[in-house]
Amino acid sequence: MKRWRGYAVIGGVALGLTGCGHQWTRSDATPLQLQEDMALCQHQAEDRFPVNGVQQHYRYYSASRGRCSQLHPCRPGQPLHTLEPLDKVRTIDVNAQDREEDVRVCLLERGWL
Repeated sequence: MKRWRGYAVIGGVALGLTGCGHQWTRSDATPLQLQEDMALCQHQAEDRFPVNGVQQHYRYYSASRGRCSQLHPCRPGQPLHTLEPLDKVRTIDVNAQDREEDVRVCLLERGWL
């Protein structure tokens, strides 16, 4: 268990160093001003790029072990390996990246770095 905890800590540090999060700063501003500007920019971005959920269909194959039969012959002592097609559907928001970029540009225009 300790080994997994160590990996989790290392992974967390690595994510922090890669810049996954951004800390917005402005020398003359308070945290409340950041919250207000962030809310305004998010609202504007949502107006420009509303949530647009699109269903994405894709097929993948799952390997499975089966039994030998007349339909699926195999050599004695060896398992039968088959590929089973599986369909999956997920909904994605195609405007999410545009909204994030719009918020970023809006905050930069308001003097946030």
